Amino acid sequence: MVNEASVWGFSTFNVVVGIGLLVLQAVLLVWLWLDRGRRVRAEKRLLMTSAELEHALLERSRDLQQAMTDLHDAKASLGQLHRQFDLGTRTDALTGLFNRRHIEERMVEEFSRFQRNSTPFSVILVGVDRLDEIRERHGQEAADQLLRKLGRESALTVRPYDVVSRWSGSEFLLLLPNTNESAARIVAERMGAHLAALEFNHGDTAVLAGVTCGVATVGPEDTLIDVVQKADAALRSPSNPCRDAMKQA
Repeated sequence: MVNEASVWGFSTFNVVVGIGLLVLQAVLLVWLWLDRGRRVRAEKRLLMTSAELEHALLERSRDLQQAMTDLHDAKASLGQLHRQFDLGTRTDALTGLFNRRHIEERMVEEFSRFQRNSTPFSVILVGVDRLDEIRERHGQEAADQLLRKLGRESALTVRPYDVVSRWSGSEFLLLLPNTNESAARIVAERMGAHLAALEFNHGDTAVLAGVTCGVATVGPEDTLIDVVQKADAALRSPSNPCRDAMKQA
C-alpha cells in the first residue's frame, strides 16, 4: 500500500511547485507589464526627441536657406557695385561717353582679332574746331555743352556695336569693328554732314562750331599705334571727308 505520508508529501510538493510557478508567472507578468511601460515611455521620449530634432533640423535648414539667399543677394549687390565702379572708371565725366582707357582696351581686342583672322577695323578721330575760341568768347560752360552735344550726336551716326569715346580735351575717337576703309569713310562723311547741320545755342547766343575728322584702317604691317597716328595725320590733312561734308552743308 502507498504510504500516506509519501502521498501527502508529494501532493504538498506539487502544490508548492504550482504556487511557485504561479508566483513566478505573476512576477514575470508584472515585469513584462513594467517593461512594456518603460518601453512605451521610451518610445514616447524617442518620438518627442525625434520631433524636436526634426523641428530643429527644419529651422536650421530655413536659417541656412535664408543665409544662402542673403549671400546670393549680397554677391549680386557686390557685383552690381563692381560693375558700376568699373563703368565709372571707363566713362568720361563730362560727356558720358566711354573714356580713353576703355577704347584703348577695345582697340587691343580688335587688333588681336585682326592678327588672328585678318578682320579689319577702322578708327575715326574727330576734332572740334575753334573750341578754345568758343571757350574764350562764351565761357567754359558753353564749351562743355558743345562737347556734350557733339558727343551725343556722334554716337547717333554709328552702329550699336561701334564705340564712341572721349579721346582728349577736344577730340573724340570712334572704333568701327569689322569695317574697311571705304565703309569707314562713308561713316565719316555722314557724321560730318550731320554735325555740320547742328544748331547750338548758349542762352540767346548761337554758337558756331565745326569738326574735322581723320579716318584710318588697320593694315597688314601696322601696329595699333600706327593706326591711331594715321588717323591723327588724316585729321590734320587739308583733305578729309568731314571737312568736305561741312563745306557742302
